[in-house]
Formats: sequence, C-alpha cells, structure tokens
Amino acid sequence: MLESKILVADDDALIRMDLTAALQELGFGVVANVSTGTEALDYARRNKPDLCILDIHMPGMDGIAVSAAIAEARICPVLLLTAYSDMDVVERSNRAGVMGFIVKPYRSAELLPTIRLTLSRYREMTALSNALEGLQNQVSTDRLLSQAQRILMLRENLTEREALRRLHAQSTSMGRNLQAVCEAVILTAELAQDLPTRR
Repeated sequence: MLESKILVADDDALIRMDLTAALQELGFGVVANVSTGTEALDYARRNKPDLCILDIHMPGMDGIAVSAAIAEARICPVLLLTAYSDMDVVERSNRAGVMGFIVKPYRSAELLPTIRLTLSRYREMTALSNALEGLQNQVSTDRLLSQAQRILMLRENLTEREALRRLHAQSTSMGRNLQAVCEAVILTAELAQDLPTRR
C-alpha cells in the first residue's frame, strides 16, 4: 500500500523521472508528474495530493507562487526542489508557506526523513489550526449567547437562567444551532432599536 500521494513538478523531464523513481522506491505514490507551475496548481486543486514537491523555476507560475496558492487553499504541504538557497528565496518561500527544501543535487537517502517530517509537521499544524478555529468559534458563540440573553432578560423580564433556557428551547424547536438563534434575537432587537448597550 502506498504511503502518500505525491505531486512532482519540474520543467526538467530527467529530474522528474529520477525523482519519481526515487520516491516510488521508497514506497510513495507519485500521482502526477507535471512540467509547469500552472499544471501543478490545477492538479493540486482538483485532486488534493498529500504532498507537492515543486521546482522553483517553472513555466507558467514559479514554485513559490504555486506554493502560496496551495497554502492559502490549505491543500497540502509543499517542499521546494531547488539548487538556489539565497536569502531572498528562503524569505519568499517562508512567506508562501513552504514547509522545507530538497536541495539539488539531492540524495535519495535524504528524501524519506524529509518527507516524513514534513507530513508529520503539517498534520500537527493542521490540528492546531483547527483547534484554534474551534476556540474562536466558541468565543464568538459565547459572545452572541451573552448578548442574546441580555436582550431577553431586559425585554421579557427573565432571569439569566430563564433566558438561556428560552434560547436553547428555540434552537431545538426551530432545528437551528444556538448561534443562529442568538443572531436572530440580536437582529430582531437591532431592527426594533431596543438593543442593550454592547460591552
């Protein structure tokens, strides 16, 4: 069973063939082998590989521009295949979300640890990012809940507990999540111009 699906992009056919063979020997599945940045980005968007290995200098779009688009879409990690290691390339690559480099001429023995480490770090970063988004959503929901409770407490002379029960009951009866119910209460109050002062 193949360990991961990898996209290889380099405008040099010999390098593509050599790298593809080396990756396959290590048990990786090379699912695409393309020669331009535009082809690489199109394939990555449509097929969501586990990893992209991109040359920096390619027709259409360079590897750094493709990396930035892939990172923005949160498709997969990117390793750049390069013979260049000047600070400008490193800084641009860092801003583009590149996870690491495979320096030409590469050695097959270096590929396995580099790829495994990259995939592991990307999974960790994705998990942390998802957890952060979850926390941000919870904070947003808590803020809306507090505001909707205050509105019900003032408008209908309810206690905090009664207002909370009312919101949960509306959520259940309407089949909508609590955040949507709170937003509806707040919007109704704003339209009626009786919204309490925001904190």
